Amino acid sequence: MSEAITLEIYGVLFHNQSDKHVTFGERITIDCAVESYPPITNSTEITWSLNGSCVNTKNIIKYKQPTSTSLTINNATFGDQGEYTCAVEKDMINGTSGGFWLNVNGDFPNVNSNIIYNTVQDSAFISVNESADSILILTCSYESFPNATDLIWGKQNGDNTHSLSGKATGGDLDNPNITFTSVEKSDEGNYTCYVTNAVGTRAGNSVYIQVNESMCPCLCSFKQKLEFWKNKNFTKEEMLEYMAPFLKKTLEEMKLEQNKLSKNIRKRTSAKDDRTSSQQIGLVGIVFIAATFGVIIVFDIIAIKRYLLNIREAFNRV
Repeated sequence: MSEAITLEIYGVLFHNQSDKHVTFGERITIDCAVESYPPITNSTEITWSLNGSCVNTKNIIKYKQPTSTSLTINNATFGDQGEYTCAVEKDMINGTSGGFWLNVNGDFPNVNSNIIYNTVQDSAFISVNESADSILILTCSYESFPNATDLIWGKQNGDNTHSLSGKATGGDLDNPNITFTSVEKSDEGNYTCYVTNAVGTRAGNSVYIQVNESMCPCLCSFKQKLEFWKNKNFTKEEMLEYMAPFLKKTLEEMKLEQNKLSKNIRKRTSAKDDRTSSQQIGLVGIVFIAATFGVIIVFDIIAIKRYLLNIREAFNRV
């Protein structure tokens, strides 16, 4: 009587896998696609490699292992792109899989800006006059994969960066374009659109607005004079004769009263000087003048006294 013989084959089998794709900043779970005998359990050690270097699965922020054979990559970046392999090591079974490629798709946004002035599209530079009823639009068109998460405009005039005018509307993800319903000198400058996605931020081409200050509007009377002279063909003598009354009137209006000129008014005004040195000089002058007149008066008093004594002596002799 023969006995039955049981043959157990230990081994591991890896299935071929196609390349994987993930969008930059998103999450992807990859699987080792392995079969083995004895079956793989949670105690089976599976290690992952990227481009031949071991993946640090202990970094729980970046990686998670939902099952014994799978690996989840969070917030995929271009550094996660490459060839992945997995290796199984347990007791009598071990082996390494063939590699499969993980592509990380995405790029910086592609941004382009332009100018539309009163429905006419212009290049990246425009020179306009100040106006209260003009419409100027700065466009910001972009392509972004992954999707854009932010859009802002920046304004620079010279070396200084400025915030956008309160008259400007738009300039965000919902309305990328900036619209001016009126243009002033303060709106002049270099404008740039910045678009951000998970990959990063990219600036579009800059557009420049040059604003020319508007001239004062002509008075109606002045306009009538222009029309008048345009239709006349005076000789020099005729023009002088015609203009004589106007010139006389203009000269009369230009005359100034001499007594009202500041030059004459200042002649009669004594300016106060509070400086110590000026006060000392004035005091010395007062003392000098007083002393001079005092000496003269003293001499006069002495002379008068002598004169009176002489008269008295003369009367006494008589």
